[in-house]
Amino acid sequence: SSGINAEYGGSVCGDNTGYCDIFYICRIVDADGPIASLGNYIFNGVLFDSARNMAIQYWYYCIMMALGLVCFMAAFIAVCSRTVKPPRIPRGGERMSYPVTYKNVHSSGIEMRTHRHL
Repeated sequence: SSGINAEYGGSVCGDNTGYCDIFYICRIVDADGPIASLGNYIFNGVLFDSARNMAIQYWYYCIMMALGLVCFMAAFIAVCSRTVKPPRIPRGGERMSYPVTYKNVHSSGIEMRTHRHL
């Protein structure tokens, strides 16, 4: 039974059957609670056996899903891994009449030089 306890929150109470909450009430730990039930369902082996039998029966779906995953990963890497070269910084007496941005450089056809001509 729950009752008032003088312990601080998180300490063991009720003859090691529960924990004290922040309101100093001893909460009895339920060994068959929802998290334990979920763990028993996942790790009992029946779930893995049924998944294995389904993979054996529908092997062509497994291959299509694997190929789809590989294609998705390749497309994601191709789209997200594009790099932009930083604009050339004017040196010495060179002066730009407008700020150099990615849009200005690539939309107007201006080529950026990677080395300086003397």
